[in-house]
Amino acid sequence: MAQTDPLILAPRKKKSTFLMLLMSCLGIVDSLWLIYVHWNYESVGQACSISSNISCEAIRYKQYSEWFSIPVPFFSLCFYLLLVIFLYLIRSKDGLKDRRYISSVMLMSGVSFLVSLYFGLVSWMKLELLCMYCFVLYVISLLNVLASWNLYRSFSEFSVFDELCLDVEELLSKHRKKAILFILMCCALLASAWAYSKQDFVSIKRKENTASGSRATGNPDAKVKIVIFSDFQCPACRMGAQVMGEIERVYSHKVQISYKYYPLDPACNEKARYGVHFQACEAAKASYCASMQGRFWRFHDQLFDRQKELGERLYLSLAEKEGLDLSQFKRCMVDEDTQSAVVGDIQAGDKLGVDATPSIFVNGRRYSGPLRFSSLKKVIESFE
Repeated sequence: MAQTDPLILAPRKKKSTFLMLLMSCLGIVDSLWLIYVHWNYESVGQACSISSNISCEAIRYKQYSEWFSIPVPFFSLCFYLLLVIFLYLIRSKDGLKDRRYISSVMLMSGVSFLVSLYFGLVSWMKLELLCMYCFVLYVISLLNVLASWNLYRSFSEFSVFDELCLDVEELLSKHRKKAILFILMCCALLASAWAYSKQDFVSIKRKENTASGSRATGNPDAKVKIVIFSDFQCPACRMGAQVMGEIERVYSHKVQISYKYYPLDPACNEKARYGVHFQACEAAKASYCASMQGRFWRFHDQLFDRQKELGERLYLSLAEKEGLDLSQFKRCMVDEDTQSAVVGDIQAGDKLGVDATPSIFVNGRRYSGPLRFSSLKKVIESFE
């Protein structure tokens, strides 16, 4: 493809770079806001909650929202700042003469789009959540890759395939070992992410505490007491339940875990004015009624396992499956004492400053680290 006269292509260059600069500036602002939300989720997280599927709750999943314990939006912020620099170089007088700037911008935009696509798929298909502000970044990535393509095909004298071949050939000839190592690392990362995404909720085989009303498991004389305030309709709480199950499996003789209700549902939690978990209170009551017949943890695991099905039909089905007295279970569900028990946990959580779920306390101290077994393991072992 012969290179076109720069004077003819100048308007196209200005339009494409202007659009990308505008999108990049919006990306910088959006990234800064997401970093703020990440660090202040307890106070501002509910402000972006529209429904049970559209909210910022994905931030609670540290394994997706952080890289190396750093919020992912920080990396998007750095990316857009770097992209602005390259776009400035392209708009300068000498920018047109160096196809490397244009090629780099297209490569960066392409990588950004693929990363956005990955996070979008994880968010919607794995977590079943959609963050509005994250969605803005996804749209920005799409517009940038389209604008960079328009810019690239205007000023490159090679086809995209030829350009890619030249760059790959140069990379392999000068940095072959580094390129192979990088490709292997990317493959390993993708394989790990794929394997992790296939994991489902796993119920922990435990010895059920059949004491009426008990919602504690583990060693009652343990030095380490863990209390988790949770919500059966909260996706992050589902992950928290898995982590607690793993802790119980490994430290059953060293730890006691107690479950407390904190449903983000205005039906029983007056502070959840923007609550979006409208089955959370009923699910809490159902598990409480199961606990009154010594089956709390079995109910707990199955409510999280079938989180999408929460409703009266599921509660009665599980009660029958677990061999509970259905008449007693139904009376318990409408008993004022059941509502009072759930509200009592909520009030206890309010006194401790709970305003998001899951909230974990270890020996009375609030745990604010990643929702991972490895991180909680360090805290547990620090008490030995």
